[in-house]
Amino acid sequence: MIIQKGGSKDHVHKFIQDLSEDKAWWVTVKPFRKNRSLLQNAYYWPVVVGLIAQETGNDQDTVHEGLLGVCFGYKRIFFDGAWREIPNRRSSKLNTKEFNEYLECCCRWAATEGIYIPDPDGYFKSNPVK
Repeated sequence: MIIQKGGSKDHVHKFIQDLSEDKAWWVTVKPFRKNRSLLQNAYYWPVVVGLIAQETGNDQDTVHEGLLGVCFGYKRIFFDGAWREIPNRRSSKLNTKEFNEYLECCCRWAATEGIYIPDPDGYFKSNPVK
């Protein structure tokens, strides 16, 4: 349930008051955060990750993990008897603005490797989302 900025909370109060008293409820309130969009995903996986995978010979999961590390850095963890490096952040936790910044980072990195990534506007003009 979303309460719009400056909006009334009455419907939330009513919703909670109407909950059955026959069972326990877990109620969480947190700030609204818009996650990355389906359009961003439709560009990231086939275009950004797909083209880099094609050019480097790596699979898409490896490219995705590598891009996360390039853009957000790595942290070392001890797991299963060995030290490992994992990305500091995950893309699933990014909002739309942060994901756009991440996409820009990925494309800049690809350019340094000589890999051309078409911009989203040009890509979607020739490949409309259905």
